[in-house]
Amino acid sequence: MRGTRRRALEVGGAFLAAFAVSTRSRGADTLDIVMDGRPNGSHVWFNPLGIHIAPDQTIRWINRDPSNSHTATAYHPDLFDRPLRIPEGAEPWDSGYLLPEEFFSVTLTVPGVYDYYCLPHEHAGMVGRIVVGEGFRDSETEPYAAEGAGLPEAALEAFPSVEEILTAGVVEHQPWTEPSERISGGRTRCQSSNQASPADPASDDAELVVLARQGSEQAVRLLVQRCNQQLFRTARGVVRDDAEAEDVVQEAYVRAFTNLDSFRGEARFS
Repeated sequence: MRGTRRRALEVGGAFLAAFAVSTRSRGADTLDIVMDGRPNGSHVWFNPLGIHIAPDQTIRWINRDPSNSHTATAYHPDLFDRPLRIPEGAEPWDSGYLLPEEFFSVTLTVPGVYDYYCLPHEHAGMVGRIVVGEGFRDSETEPYAAEGAGLPEAALEAFPSVEEILTAGVVEHQPWTEPSERISGGRTRCQSSNQASPADPASDDAELVVLARQGSEQAVRLLVQRCNQQLFRTARGVVRDDAEAEDVVQEAYVRAFTNLDSFRGEARFS
């Protein structure tokens, strides 16, 4: 597996617009996966979500999200102590934080099922799956996909099935819907009558804080997504280490939401 990271070259606006609409690069040996999201940070994703390739194929991740930095990080114990979700013997990869229009490439040589995620947005379900080669089935992913594998629920629900990828070749990201409308594994996830009102992604921070106090997990998720980039950059500028900066951001969120009732709204939530 070979990996590279570099900033994309500045190009003309018309060419850039045309280039952004396609997930496949002009090079026959490189396939593009776009990192994107809503301008307000309320939803982020990889597109395509799943892809089937042959061994020795090069994959390139490009950040087309103007509002967030993202990573393409393989699930592997050597990277942030995450579960092993790539083939035995395959080398893990981590793009580092890609700013808008930066890209990162790897060439996958070992056949098998590769799962990866965005380091700051895994809890928002920003994950992807690559199937390399033929003859794989979902049953082969059960040992690490089983409940309790250490992944957030949103991430586990986001992976397309191996069979779906093998059948379709490419599984595109689907338009975002409210959690109450999502269907996963044949089950509709509905809100019970005693849950907090659903959070509107267009709500301002003050409205989301009110809903978060009422127990809305979606409001908490939206607040986290909006603040991730700013908090990480601030922490990274102080501690000069990605892993330590992640710990600082996590601790900041724990303290913020633990003391949410004391927030008076006299300043921005961030």
